[in-house]
Amino acid sequence: MRFISALHPGRDRLPPDQRLTVELRYVRRPGAAEIECVLLGKAFDPDPEKAKEAAQALWERISGVMPVSYGVTLARTPDEFKARAGEDVIAGDKANLIEIRRPAEILLWTEEKLPVRHLPVVYPFGWQPSGWEAVWAAQARLEAPSLIAVSLRPITLPPADEIAVARMAYALNAVAAESQPPLSTRAAEAARCFQDVLRFGRSLFAQRVVVVGPAALGQAVLAALSGPGWPRGATEAFGLAEIVQPSLEELPVALANLVLLEQAAWGEASLLEPFEQLRYISDAAGALCAFRLPLLPHRGALGIRVGAEFQPDA
Repeated sequence: MRFISALHPGRDRLPPDQRLTVELRYVRRPGAAEIECVLLGKAFDPDPEKAKEAAQALWERISGVMPVSYGVTLARTPDEFKARAGEDVIAGDKANLIEIRRPAEILLWTEEKLPVRHLPVVYPFGWQPSGWEAVWAAQARLEAPSLIAVSLRPITLPPADEIAVARMAYALNAVAAESQPPLSTRAAEAARCFQDVLRFGRSLFAQRVVVVGPAALGQAVLAALSGPGWPRGATEAFGLAEIVQPSLEELPVALANLVLLEQAAWGEASLLEPFEQLRYISDAAGALCAFRLPLLPHRGALGIRVGAEFQPDA
């Protein structure tokens, strides 16, 4: 989580229109001995020289904040970059591209004594301490090309959106105070989610989670991001994450997002803006639910080798 937090330059230092993006990918190719963990970065500027400077600055930032004992091997050529990024896997199985999204809906109204209000609710991803070990194991078991991509882009909310979120948090807290369970509980949970957006407004991330490969792998990622870890708090909001597949018309946008490290919107919205965007916005703790470096036991896990093995002399 410290690594993720350090990726955000801060509200006052966030370069305008540079599209700073850091993306973590796990790439599986049949016959390979290991799953490849790839960290990609993007910086943009219409001026090529300024783009190079921005990319160099991003590289220096990532290198400086990498956790202890982690190393980064640079891709030196465009072809090597494409191979590391898994573009062959993306092109070979683009029909099985899906996105895992946070659930969003209109608050279920159960209070008969109050006028019905249509208030938006956005649930966080569930935190599963060992959920991604199960994902990597599933990726290793499935003898098919596959790719998991978790994209993070440092952002800040415009003042108008902050005001709208603050007003919605106020409305939800008012409903919680006036109503009885279960509406009061659900409204209070939803209000806390909105308040967290405001609380961490200077260091937020836009996040997207994409899976390319067998349907079973998508289900494994869905399970890792759904519901709270055990034991569950009495008032912890959660929901079943959603699997969304692009239509033929939306597929070019979804593919361009992977190839160009972009986060362009596609698919049908569940809520009106600015609340629909909250499905993709989180603080560092929320981003950690999906943006997970391979923190595994020293012996590794099924199909995944970590570090080097030492065999003592007989």
